[in-house]
Amino acid sequence: MKKFVTLFLALFFYVTCLHAQNCWKSVSVGDGYTLALKEDGTLWGWGLNNQGQLGNGTLVNKTVPTQIGTATNWSQISAAHNFSTALKNDGTIWAWGDNTFGQLADGTTTNKTAPIQIGTATNWQSVSAGYNHIAALASDATIWLWGNNYSGQLGDGTNTDKKSPLQIGTNEWKAIHAGSGYTIALKTDGTLWTWGNNTSGNLGNGTLADRNTPGKIGTAADWQKIYSAPMAMKADSLLWGWGYNGYGQLGNGLNGSLNNLKNPAQIGASHWKEVSPSGTHTLGIKGNGTLWAWGYNENGKLGDGTQTDRSLPTQIGTDSDWKMVNANYYHTMAIKTDGSLWAWGTNSNGQLGDGTKISKSSPTPVACSGIALSINTSLNETAIEVYPNPSQGFFLITVDPAATEHGVVRVLNMTGNIVLEKQFSEKQFEVDLTNQPEGIYYIQVQTDNTLLHTGKIIKRH
Repeated sequence: MKKFVTLFLALFFYVTCLHAQNCWKSVSVGDGYTLALKEDGTLWGWGLNNQGQLGNGTLVNKTVPTQIGTATNWSQISAAHNFSTALKNDGTIWAWGDNTFGQLADGTTTNKTAPIQIGTATNWQSVSAGYNHIAALASDATIWLWGNNYSGQLGDGTNTDKKSPLQIGTNEWKAIHAGSGYTIALKTDGTLWTWGNNTSGNLGNGTLADRNTPGKIGTAADWQKIYSAPMAMKADSLLWGWGYNGYGQLGNGLNGSLNNLKNPAQIGASHWKEVSPSGTHTLGIKGNGTLWAWGYNENGKLGDGTQTDRSLPTQIGTDSDWKMVNANYYHTMAIKTDGSLWAWGTNSNGQLGDGTKISKSSPTPVACSGIALSINTSLNETAIEVYPNPSQGFFLITVDPAATEHGVVRVLNMTGNIVLEKQFSEKQFEVDLTNQPEGIYYIQVQTDNTLLHTGKIIKRH
């Protein structure tokens, strides 16, 4: 007897898979797209891909997590405006996407749709992608910058773009972050340094003048963490912020450009574990694991279920198991201690990864497998038909004729890995799993980058 893979079955999958496949390790949010690492060292991306920033060899947007290559040794990621960079466990650095200012460091200005290695060095420790430039820290405590230098953000005393890594200073650096036309860095002695664009007081030096060499901020020597919006945390876990405050993103109860800060100011008295400022809104995790947000709330990117701006930290939900959070201008992503990934905010390019393009104003789960967890899908029960199910390996798929143009079917195993992917353009086609072990698999049907259906199939002897 034929068995329909219906929305009911998809909902069953959503509930069971939500807790069974929590596999995310870290996440980085770019302008309209997302990159994430799984615990197995694989790299995934979704959302806007007009410059190849997803790194999957295409320029096609994705609304669900899509694996980038087959490597399993990725260790750190940094998504930016429309290009990306990442590190591998072997200490190499890679980049892809837009290359207008030479930020991919291959000596050209040609975009790349797949990761390319930058140089041959194997001692990179961290990397940060700014709006159009990259900053990296090597294991010998040296910092290197390249890409756009319009405002002096490379720190070499010029305003000339660089198409290859350029060392700044000596072996004295602990951390570095690239921002929107400026750079913030931390020395091993605990002092804070900035350079580049200073239009809104981004450099925190009491002026609005740009500078193209590193400048020390104040006299404090107990800075511990830095962020690119800009914000910084001291050894006592207290948070400090400065620069643009048009939406209350500094969290001091004020908003509007007249309340921009030219010098670092302490933000409340709370002790923070992690913070992610985007430039328009800020997310933070306190020491007790609770999640807080403040600033601009366009399309619900604060995650409090509203679109109301907040000029003071506001708790998001009541959960106390948040592990990390990352925010960009348009959306926010966060990971819990169980490895589950959550998204909210603008979703016009599918950057939330839930298989839709519907914005969310509260945290929404993202599947480990690359199959959407959203249940807000208008499917009829005859959208897809699978026969037989269970099967010994051959499954005949029948799809609504209106959904056969530019179709892709994917089959994933229980660990979330894609075991089969094929295009289709006919109403009926066959899926062959004879070379796969018996067990439960998940089938995903997608056309024109729109997720049509998700369901479960069973292979048995």
